[in-house]
Amino acid sequence: MNKYLILLIDKSYKHHQSKTSGFTLIELLVVIIILGILASISFSSMLNMISKARETEAMTNVNYCQKEQQTYYAENT
Repeated sequence: MNKYLILLIDKSYKHHQSKTSGFTLIELLVVIIILGILASISFSSMLNMISKARETEAMTNVNYCQKEQQTYYAENT
């Protein structure tokens, strides 16, 4: 008798546990919205960094060309 009672309690606990485990639709939507907000913030920040990197690269190229011109004029005058 005791063995059957334990089996019934165990089955009802597992059945109850499977209904309560997992996430609700609202919880999943909230997580997706938060991830979307974080992604948009990081994406705009990344675009700013790319723009600054391009500006820095352009300035480096201009400085390199200027030094090469100075070297050319120094050697050929």
